[in-house]
Order: sequence, then structure tokens, then C-alpha cells
Amino acid sequence: MAFIDIHHHLLFGVDDGPRDWEETRLSLHHAADGGIGAIVATPHADVSRRPFNMESCRDQIHQIEQYCADERLPLRVTLGAELFCREPLTVDSIVKRLDSGDAPTLAATRFVLLEFPIDMAFDKMVRIAERFLSGGYWPILAHIERYACLVQKPGNIGQLREFRDLRLQVNCNTLIAPFGFTMRRFIKRAVESGWIDYAATDAHDRVYRPVRMKECHETLSRRYGAEVADALCGGNQMEVVGD
Repeated sequence: MAFIDIHHHLLFGVDDGPRDWEETRLSLHHAADGGIGAIVATPHADVSRRPFNMESCRDQIHQIEQYCADERLPLRVTLGAELFCREPLTVDSIVKRLDSGDAPTLAATRFVLLEFPIDMAFDKMVRIAERFLSGGYWPILAHIERYACLVQKPGNIGQLREFRDLRLQVNCNTLIAPFGFTMRRFIKRAVESGWIDYAATDAHDRVYRPVRMKECHETLSRRYGAEVADALCGGNQMEVVGD
């Protein structure tokens, strides 16, 4: 199966991902070689504090599309963003930018990828999710394994799962090799309980934070079965990127 990656820092010169076009170009081949067929490019975006450069990012997407077509690279790339949320009160300004088209959703859907400070309190996380949902957007919480309020109190995820249109994402690196007893226990419980909706690479480069989706799929297949692996690495993501 072709994998789908909804969290990938692929665009150059906009965050801590690739520095230039050459690194982005090589990353495209790295992703395709790793079995990925579709990517949502998700640069970091702190849009409650500074504008998102939609024009530049769209230009890069067009450049990538043309390159993939010219090279016959079997890879579809669309635009998104990893939206940083500090406080519930900042969400209104983010939603306004989404409504006006000044910040991107994931692949032009109603899904939005959200990142929080690692010490985010759970009640604030819930209020932020509620504000996006009431604004008509469907939150995907990025790399949930980073948040102590979830890892140390996994019962909190039960409350999040009550929101029908909210999704949870875990990075491939964590699924492959969760670090420490607490994380291993959390990941095992999360996967077996069906709490996780998507695996994603959160790739930034080809060396230090590379694509590991194929290895993730193999690990999930071995530990939890092929059906779980297929769903987390591609099947579930179809709702984000379409056919």
C-alpha cells in the first residue's frame, strides 16, 4: 500500500525543515522511496502572532507538483500547517485566519493540525479543541506522546474521544521505539484501545528526523497486526487527503 503522511515539514526556508530547494527535492525522493504516496506539507505556523506566508508556500507546492510530474515521481503533495496554540483565547484569531484563507487547513479540508506547549494543561487543551470544533474545524492533535497531561494520565484521552470530529496523531519514531517504561505502556495501551487515528512522520530532514513510515508500518504489523498498521499508516488518512 502507498502510505499517507499528514504531518511533514517538507517546504524549504519556512521553519526548521529543509533549508533550500535541493533539500526539499531530495526529501521528495526519500519519501517516495519510503513508500509514501501522499504528503500534507505542514510548516510550523504561529498565526496568532505573525502572518502565514500563503503565497510563498503555495508557490512551493506548485514547484513540487511540477517536479513530481516531470520526474514521474508517484507522490502527491498538498498544503497544510502545524498550528501552534498557546491559550484558548488565541484560537479565535487563528480561526479568523482560517476563515479568511490566510492560513491553511490540511489539504483544503476542515481538518487542522494542532500543536501545543509540551506543558499544556489538559483543561486548556480541551477548551482549545472545543473552540476549533465550534468554529467548524476538525482538530488533529499532533504528536500526542509529547504531552504529559495525556501520557501520565491516559484516562484523559477518553474525554478527548468523546469529541466525534477530533483525531489523535503519534509520530512514527515513537511507535517504532517508545522510550522508557511509561511511554512503552502508553503507546501499547493507546494502540490497543484504538485511541490513535494516524501515524505520521513529522519528518524535518533525511538524517536527524527522517521518514520512517515503512519501518513504522512493519513494526505495527508485527506487534498489532496488518489491519491496524494499514489503518494508521494510510487507511485512516484517506479522510484527510481523499482518493
